[in-house]
Amino acid sequence: MDVKRAIKKVVALATATGLVGATLAGALAADLEDYPSPFVQSGVLSPTDSVIVIGESAATSDVMGAIEIAASLQAAAVSVEAVEVDATVEPTIDEGVEISKSGDKVNYGETLNDVQSTALDDSDLDLLEEGTYSENRGETSNDADYEQTLTLEAGTATFQFDQPEDEEAGDYLYLQKGVTLYTYLLEFTDAVDWDSDHASDDFEGSKIEIQGNEYTITDAKFTATDTDLDELTLVAGDTTRWLQQDQPLTVGDHTIMVINVNDDGSMCGVEVDGATQWVNVGSTATIGGLEIGVLDAIAVHSKDYDQDTCEISIGSQEIVLSNGNRVVVNDDEVDGSEVTITSSSSEWTQLQITYEVDDDDIYLAPGEAWTDPVFGNFKIVFAGTTATTEDMEMSANGDEAEFTYINNDGEEVTVYWHNDGATENIMLGTDDDELILLPGEQVVQSNVEGTMLLYTTDGGETHLLEISDIDTTNNKTDIKDLTYGTTYDDKAFTRDQEVTSTIALGSLGSLAVKMDEDNVTFLTTYGNGVPETKYGATLSFNDSRVLIYEEDVVETTEVGEDNITLQLKFDTSDDELQLYTPSSTAGLTMKDASEDDDDTQYAVTTKGTLVEWDNEDSLWAKVTYPEEDVYANVFVAPLSAQVTQGAAGELTTEKVNKIPVGLAVLDSNAESMNKNMIVVGGPCVNTLAAELADNPADCTEGFESGKAKLKYYTRNGKVALLVAGYDAQDTLGASYVLRDYEDYALLGDEVEVVVASLTDISVTTV
Repeated sequence: MDVKRAIKKVVALATATGLVGATLAGALAADLEDYPSPFVQSGVLSPTDSVIVIGESAATSDVMGAIEIAASLQAAAVSVEAVEVDATVEPTIDEGVEISKSGDKVNYGETLNDVQSTALDDSDLDLLEEGTYSENRGETSNDADYEQTLTLEAGTATFQFDQPEDEEAGDYLYLQKGVTLYTYLLEFTDAVDWDSDHASDDFEGSKIEIQGNEYTITDAKFTATDTDLDELTLVAGDTTRWLQQDQPLTVGDHTIMVINVNDDGSMCGVEVDGATQWVNVGSTATIGGLEIGVLDAIAVHSKDYDQDTCEISIGSQEIVLSNGNRVVVNDDEVDGSEVTITSSSSEWTQLQITYEVDDDDIYLAPGEAWTDPVFGNFKIVFAGTTATTEDMEMSANGDEAEFTYINNDGEEVTVYWHNDGATENIMLGTDDDELILLPGEQVVQSNVEGTMLLYTTDGGETHLLEISDIDTTNNKTDIKDLTYGTTYDDKAFTRDQEVTSTIALGSLGSLAVKMDEDNVTFLTTYGNGVPETKYGATLSFNDSRVLIYEEDVVETTEVGEDNITLQLKFDTSDDELQLYTPSSTAGLTMKDASEDDDDTQYAVTTKGTLVEWDNEDSLWAKVTYPEEDVYANVFVAPLSAQVTQGAAGELTTEKVNKIPVGLAVLDSNAESMNKNMIVVGGPCVNTLAAELADNPADCTEGFESGKAKLKYYTRNGKVALLVAGYDAQDTLGASYVLRDYEDYALLGDEVEVVVASLTDISVTTV
């Protein structure tokens, strides 16, 4: 996971989303820098919220300007939608075995042994193939078949989210110091026997293949009676190894690493004990006192994964296997290793080697591998994680906050909170007059227009509905679906707070309320389902928090074992809403982003839900929720194995939200409207423009030939943007500026537009 990129996204979103709540709250200052907001919200423009007002006596050029503005608003009415694609493709390896059995993967907190408890054998790894030890050197001869196995022991190699010393927080495969990592066993089907009077002669000079490499037995030692084998010395000629970039191989007291491969694969950079030298393919060099030959080189340079690999030959290697002792390679003991040779009565039956991490704990980051220091024939590769995820975020901005997620129908839902300035209570909604009701809740206030209802179908599909208008003369109401951009106009209801009204909402179903102009009760008859996210998390809201359940809610009163809490608080010292540190019923262990950066913290649940937290200002928290349990891609493979990383698919697409008929209205019809307005034309030709300018006696007052203005006003708790000039050409020039808003520095609530001609226009901030 790319935590740095995630941090940038979170901060940007936390900053940018503040205006959404502000415009819904109404009566707040607008800024031209944010245009086309508030007219376009979440990629949607609806005439029920916004209109373009043209004067009945306007010039044709005013109409042309309005058309240009409408066209640019349509271009901006684009939303990003999730696309159901295969979000992740697992990495693969060309040889070796993945630690996975019957769909059982290595999840957070699990060890390799939890998944692979049985020993690996030749059905998993070619280097563990069965062999035959053949010799006829002494008084006896042997053709003894043997099998090889590799057991990944319990309690080691744990997949976990951590922040190791000097490393960034992230996913790691943790190899714990002091605990047995593996047991290698070479077991003879028929015992190898020898003549106790000529014991050494029966072994010296014979060959045996171990883990895919041939070794010559140069010496054998026995107990006093020569009936028990006690020690073997093995020698490999020039040892050939494939080494992956940045993965160290220990040979005796030397540490060898491939540093890089040039682009055409003709040279390999090899480091021995800190000394680095470039060696041509087919050539040899002495580096750090060790002769190194480069036989082949493979350059693998990709955007996210650098896996250069070289085939190198290393000077002859001597390995001493002494019963009950550590393995000795080129006169150096391999710390953490232990040899067990099983024999009796002049018969050899087993060779066993165990290894534990001896020096320090090892943390393998995605793309890294650990190489066995004993024989150096295999590696454990951590190729990262696989997960298909969705994002949810809670952010606070002043006295407002919001939580955004994708519902199980693929639509973005935003739930709002605000702080009641009088009582310092945190409440659902964007303002004291624009509350959000949950099923079963009631609100009593002077005007219920603007009240929102968190409506969830039985299938878990959430819609944020708004009572956008109440006609008390005809007992009709308009309901707007803020989530889907749908409107349900002129719905009949009984204007009585004691009588239930059932309002049909088309394919959505029905809404049951008790309502008049001052009171609304959201009954639980309909819309009382449990909110569900795109990938199956379930949500619970109240006046200061959201709970995210990792398991589906079985019943409304019965939940899964774990949930994550994002809780708001009011900080009286800063007079702003903030978030408490995220928590969960199973406990969240927050990790700093790095040893030197605690501004952002992270935690991961057992399922693999990633929680990111603004530890510096407590203003946001982000939850990355997986569709299925997150798992590690871990391979055991020969050193020559190459990993091919999977590719992520695109997860979003742009949707053009068509503006319906009704965007443009005449000034005579707009006077009674309570909507956000773009008013085209000055006071001389547009009565709404005259109203905004306080109906001046001289309709040209405040205007100058060759100039125009874009200016925001507040009207009935909504915004009105005046686009007007001294004459028709000046107004058209200002319309062009608004059409091409991205090309001009529009700041504040007013700018002056200088129209030398329709091809020579400039803007100055007032």
